[in-house]
Amino acid sequence: MNPFRIGGHWRRESIAAPGMEDRTTRVHWLQAEVGFCDIRIPLTRPDVAGGESLSELPVEALLGLMNSFGFAGETELHVDCCIWHRQISFHGSPPGASQDIGILRHGPGGRMIEDGAEGAYREVWALEGRGPYEHGTWSNGERACRITWGPSDFLLAFGTIGAPDSLPLRQALEAGERPEAELAAFFDAEYTLGYWDGDVGVAQLSTNPLREGHAVLSRRDLNGARMVLGRRDFFGVEVGDVWMR
Repeated sequence: MNPFRIGGHWRRESIAAPGMEDRTTRVHWLQAEVGFCDIRIPLTRPDVAGGESLSELPVEALLGLMNSFGFAGETELHVDCCIWHRQISFHGSPPGASQDIGILRHGPGGRMIEDGAEGAYREVWALEGRGPYEHGTWSNGERACRITWGPSDFLLAFGTIGAPDSLPLRQALEAGERPEAELAAFFDAEYTLGYWDGDVGVAQLSTNPLREGHAVLSRRDLNGARMVLGRRDFFGVEVGDVWMR
């Protein structure tokens, strides 16, 4: 059996597992030869249009934004068995988390079927773009930035390597607390899918919805040793993250 060619922009059509099925969450996986980025945004995400900063949002809206997911790292492909090694993850690293391993096979219409190797699930992926896709990695102290990009689109991901599990923060919010420092640290990570307008990368879908519709990076910076990404932090303060290869 020939190895799978998994490079490209994949959009998930569905996931099914015992007792659940989801066809509405917006899931995009951009895969280069080895590196990848992945974003997952529920259709039920709260509408925060017009906000100036995430810190202005009520607890209910922040909890809704925490239902998004994202991760990035490198894949290891053995014929039809794929292992996703996550260097960074929007929700950190839960203790005792199992490896992300899927068994792949071809589906109808160019689709790819993924069955869980260590969990009972099935995902159906549709190919949105063949690329070719490239992948770059930058660092800033204990933080990593990974970007997968093709001729027309990109997926930007950054966060702290080995970030703590987000469950205690969710539990605190649900208990009526509002730990601002922990919230700022959690939303310091970001996963953003976008498209190229010339050399300007425009956010289309993001774990921070206030970024959508705005320029978030320049294609000209992707091959350099140094990259500066401007953004607003949790409190709405303008920052310029300096990332080095």
